[in-house]
Amino acid sequence: MPNGPEQRRKTAAAQSALLDVATQRLITHALDALASLVTPSILARSSQTVSVDTAYRLLESPEHTIQMLTNRVIPPDFSSDTLNWPAFSQVNVAAIDSAAGESSLVSIHRALCLFIANNFALTSSVVGRIIDAATITASTQWEGEFRIRDERLAIARQIRAERLRAVRDIDEELSWMVRIALIQTRRRPKTGITFSQMVIVVRALADGCIDRMLLDPESISIAETADAIIDLGYALSEDGLLLEAASRFDVANDFPLEQVVLAADRIWRSADDTEILPAVAEAIGVPITGVLEVFPTERELGDAVLRCLVIGIPIDGSRQSRMALLAGALHRLAQLTDEAPQLVATMSAQDSPDSALSELRSAGRLLAQECNSDAVDPDRLAEQLVATACLGLAHWETTRLLLDLISG
Repeated sequence: MPNGPEQRRKTAAAQSALLDVATQRLITHALDALASLVTPSILARSSQTVSVDTAYRLLESPEHTIQMLTNRVIPPDFSSDTLNWPAFSQVNVAAIDSAAGESSLVSIHRALCLFIANNFALTSSVVGRIIDAATITASTQWEGEFRIRDERLAIARQIRAERLRAVRDIDEELSWMVRIALIQTRRRPKTGITFSQMVIVVRALADGCIDRMLLDPESISIAETADAIIDLGYALSEDGLLLEAASRFDVANDFPLEQVVLAADRIWRSADDTEILPAVAEAIGVPITGVLEVFPTERELGDAVLRCLVIGIPIDGSRQSRMALLAGALHRLAQLTDEAPQLVATMSAQDSPDSALSELRSAGRLLAQECNSDAVDPDRLAEQLVATACLGLAHWETTRLLLDLISG
């Protein structure tokens, strides 16, 4: 019988054999398949503006085209009006607005939700996943039986190296959010965990949840993913201060800098008319001479408080990162003005070129210079930014308007 058990068995066996070959070819020829979509002739005909001869002259090979494409569309600074692909840095703006406006987990959660949602619209996220899938068996970690063909291995690894560089670039773009979250919650990475490791693990959770939502939208929500990321952040961190911005202080390893800063902050917030330095020494149980060796006057101690609690970390990195860090620092400064007015008044009255307030002005001045606007006087704008922040949260909208002038 044509459709008898034996025939059905042979049909199933043949189908299984074909699928085995299909599986092997997907693994070994994935880059070939991707390259077939971007040959010079296909791209020239599809563009309708570039000749085939020009395309062959500009593009060495389909594999090289994929490498060039990786360089162009994956980095955070890429954008294209023609394709309506925004730069990664452009989609950070809304998250910056959230992070700068509030010093709480609410703003962190909102910013995370915005970043996650952006992954459902950015074409570069799709291109990156396709390229990763096509070259995955070129990874040195891959130990499976089948892999990309040897003649494609070198170019596949070059492509993956470009992808890795792009991923690390985006890690840097995202790291400011983690840093702001740690500053605002007064936490730091646990002992034995580097900040870089923390960013990688947090982002890996986000990427995994994004992939799952793309496949199974009902499985987890954006808000639930943000909750999980915050929980993971707490698990990877501990109570304490990020002391990167305080590295300028020449202190011995056994000097209790964190305790001194936190005690000074508490005492200044208490609004008691007391001498700060002796009160700090008494609060943490150390001789006053030890405190005076590092902080001879209230001004030096106040500067340390501002550097640790307001600035938190050096304001550096990409322009977008510096915008976020400056905006967050200015908001914390405005909040501190309301909660410890004597501290901020002392620092404003005894300001110096190497102070924390001067560092904030320098960051604002550089950003203002970079915005290339004839309507902006960098020096005056930088002065106004810090001055209005020192007036407290009642004047925060003015500070935000000034930040808008340099946001670009």
